[in-house]
Amino acid sequence: MDHRTEDAAARRQQELDQAHADFDAADAAEYRLFNTEMDLRDAAAAERAGRYQEAARIYQQVGEDLKDEHGPYDPRALDAFERAARAVRQSAEASP
Repeated sequence: MDHRTEDAAARRQQELDQAHADFDAADAAEYRLFNTEMDLRDAAAAERAGRYQEAARIYQQVGEDLKDEHGPYDPRALDAFERAARAVRQSAEASP
């Protein structure tokens, strides 16, 4: 194999490696979004069922995950924290 062919093969391999990295990153982001949506559904279901402490724990974890990934002022993180606070309040109101 001559020098030009080796360079072309190396460039092609780098392009393939980058394409795989880009795909993996996009796939991972989509997976995290799916998990977040499922967690929010689980928390809402727990809240509707009167399992307020469980709902608060899930909402809090979702908020922490979103804050870690997108920063402390991410609207979705703030919303999750507000939902956690609401579930805590409901739990206190439901206690005898």
